[in-house]
Amino acid sequence: MTDLLVVPGQVLTTEQGFLRGHGCYVETFEVANSSDNGGGGGDDQVEIEIEASNMMQIDNLDDVDNDVDKPPAPPASSSADGNEPTSEGKAKPQRLVSSLLGVVHRVNKLISVHPLTPLYNASVGDLIVGRVTSVQSNRWLVSVGSNKLANLMLSSVNLPGGDQRLRNKEDSLAMRDLFKEGDLVSGEVQQINNDGNINIHARSSRYGLLENGLLTTLPPCLIKRSKSHNFLLESKTPIDVLLGCNGWCWIQRHVDLDNRGVEVITVEEIERIKKRHGTTTCDDSVKEDLTRVKNAIEILKICFRYVNKSTITVVYKKSLELGLSTDDMMRGENIIACSAGTRNAGAKIM
Repeated sequence: MTDLLVVPGQVLTTEQGFLRGHGCYVETFEVANSSDNGGGGGDDQVEIEIEASNMMQIDNLDDVDNDVDKPPAPPASSSADGNEPTSEGKAKPQRLVSSLLGVVHRVNKLISVHPLTPLYNASVGDLIVGRVTSVQSNRWLVSVGSNKLANLMLSSVNLPGGDQRLRNKEDSLAMRDLFKEGDLVSGEVQQINNDGNINIHARSSRYGLLENGLLTTLPPCLIKRSKSHNFLLESKTPIDVLLGCNGWCWIQRHVDLDNRGVEVITVEEIERIKKRHGTTTCDDSVKEDLTRVKNAIEILKICFRYVNKSTITVVYKKSLELGLSTDDMMRGENIIACSAGTRNAGAKIM
């Protein structure tokens, strides 16, 4: 089998009989006659696509020599194979097209495209960070770095004021008051359906809208599942770090939601604290510390080290010992110096 690197929109094959796998889709196309456009552009395009498909499908060079000059298969006269019929009663030819950047894999008649960057494989109980892409009826669609969008149902979030009741039509109309397109949210994987769809919830006060911070992404394999993915980092200014199991990491200044001198903190008080945090501008010293922590995570990503509280602290403190600014941290020789000692620290579980 020959592996072929493809980009989104690149034609994989125009021949019939192949099965569509992950990372590609089927589309119909028009075959131009040789008399069109002065006699020649359409057939040349089809011939190029056929040659590209033969590069991927044929493992033996002798077979390529025998098949490369074959004309494209004529379109079927009936729509029994799923082709769309034309106005003349003939079916339009179909081709397999890549939907992402990756490497083509073929198993017998099954063709799929494996992405270069690993996708997130969800597990129940994972803490994740995602971005809202669409607001639909009684649910939000959230991008979490997986092959499918996650579902955040209206019944799986806390209502303003902490009301515990059934959701009604007014709540559905006011969904954008909670989360709108482009918002970053944190949640927990609640259920994985048989079709692979992910259902998440944000019923805890620890979850919900993320504001006034920094987001960085890395491969999910660098996030080791541990007891806590949300921790307070030991830095000059208190900083909260949320390591999503999907590889999305959120960094913000510390927000104390546990103990504020009262025995029981109410939901209204928690909402006021979060709103105050989202609307208050960070000082320059806090911004510098946030950037330093973000660069520490980027260094661990470049060196392909596990990202946890121990490794982030090692890189953070090493950059301070060397007297490096946030810009100098990302230089080649300084990356190696700051990452020293992270291999042993990465083996520790928080």
